[in-house]
This record gives sequence, structure tokens and C-alpha cells, in this order.
Amino acid sequence: LETGESRDYPISVIVSKPISETRITCVNPCAIEKKTATLTCEASGLPSPRYSWFYGSV
Repeated sequence: LETGESRDYPISVIVSKPISETRITCVNPCAIEKKTATLTCEASGLPSPRYSWFYGSV
């Protein structure tokens, strides 16, 4: 650029938002030992959120 010139540049501002709601829904029983349990999580954002599920003392 020369002195006095301007140029436009596209920018993206990414803001992290905390999860606004936690909801656990169970039908009795929620899980049975040594059986498969299904966990779901829905969220959106930019960049797309990543999920990790842990069990025990991780």
C-alpha cells in the first residue's frame, strides 16, 4: 500500500459461548451395567463444537 491508500480485508470474530442448558432425560432404568448406553449432545457454533464423553476417574 502507498501512503494514504486503504484496503478492505474480511475478518471473522469467533466467540466461545458456554453451554446454556444441560438436560438429562432418563427412562427407568437409564443404563444397565455391561449394556450399551446412548448419550447425545446437541450444540452449534463456529468452529463446530467437539464432544468427549468420559467414564470413571479420567
